[in-house]
Amino acid sequence: MKKLLIILLLLFPVHGAWAENLFLECGVPNKIKMYYEMDLKNKTVKHYDDTYKIQYMDDKYFHWTMNHYYKKEGYSVMGYVSIDRVNGNIKVESSEPIPDAEVTKWLNTTSSRPPIDDTQYGKCSKWSGKKKF
Repeated sequence: MKKLLIILLLLFPVHGAWAENLFLECGVPNKIKMYYEMDLKNKTVKHYDDTYKIQYMDDKYFHWTMNHYYKKEGYSVMGYVSIDRVNGNIKVESSEPIPDAEVTKWLNTTSSRPPIDDTQYGKCSKWSGKKKF
């Protein structure tokens, strides 16, 4: 029995299930493609040059908060991102513009949010070998 298990593991490696990094390409209508590198071990998401903490992660979802600089100097827009780990659907909620001085407060809280101005839905595809996001 042990020999059979070893042969099966050699023929069908499962190392992708233990991957610590996940690379995603996400498309939202009327927007450019977004690229995310997720470090599952440290629970962080890298989006271009910015790194954000994954606030919630379970078998079904990833959730994190990110800030985007707004057209008006001194203001930012908060983005609340949820990705369904089973089907790859992404939901991005964008806040109304808030003063930059308040960004840290909103990045570090999960109990409240600034008012939501826009919600976009899209689809993500993965670049790693994991079966599930």
